[in-house]
Amino acid sequence: MSTFLQVYQQAQLDFQQLCSKIRDLNLKANYPATDKRHGALQSLMKICMWKLMDIKSFQNYGIEHTSILITTFNLNRHDALQFANSTDILLRVSFLTLFMFQTENLLRMILDNLDVNGTSNKYYNICKDVLQVTHPNNLQEKHDILQVTAYLRNCLHNSGAHTNQSKSFTIGNVTYDFVQNQMFSHAAWSDIIIMVNELVDVVDEIISDSNVKALSILR
Repeated sequence: MSTFLQVYQQAQLDFQQLCSKIRDLNLKANYPATDKRHGALQSLMKICMWKLMDIKSFQNYGIEHTSILITTFNLNRHDALQFANSTDILLRVSFLTLFMFQTENLLRMILDNLDVNGTSNKYYNICKDVLQVTHPNNLQEKHDILQVTAYLRNCLHNSGAHTNQSKSFTIGNVTYDFVQNQMFSHAAWSDIIIMVNELVDVVDEIISDSNVKALSILR
């Protein structure tokens, strides 16, 4: 359990910083409260706050005070560790699922309000279309950043395995290899935090684009 404890102590610090980063992004954008961009960024921050509370609770009852877990559910220490492993995966899956759902909604709203006829409603194409409109630097890398987190979410839904065709993403100096029918090796909390921080940076660049900023209020 000591390894779990170290991981979750660091995850708490990382999520506190992530919450502050998204809050500051929303403050910088200075949207009216009625603007859906404001609401979407608020939702992203709340998802991080909710996960921070989950992590703190799990650290307290599932890691530091396992006797409570063992006594309450009549588990032996092996079963308690198995429960902790399963809960850890569930926490990661639930966070990525909610965070990516809200990110997709934000990107879709931007496209709709720019009156862009998207190529399809699939997340891959939504990302591609919104990036083509906003013209960020290193477009392919930005697209990879938006995709890699979705790929990781899908792996966690499949107990850590990538079940689709093999795919690699290179972001900065790191290459993420998703090999068909193999476990993905970058699925720890530390990897998730890195990927999500990169994703938030891309969202920042998208909403800072002159075309997006020129929108009055997102419907």
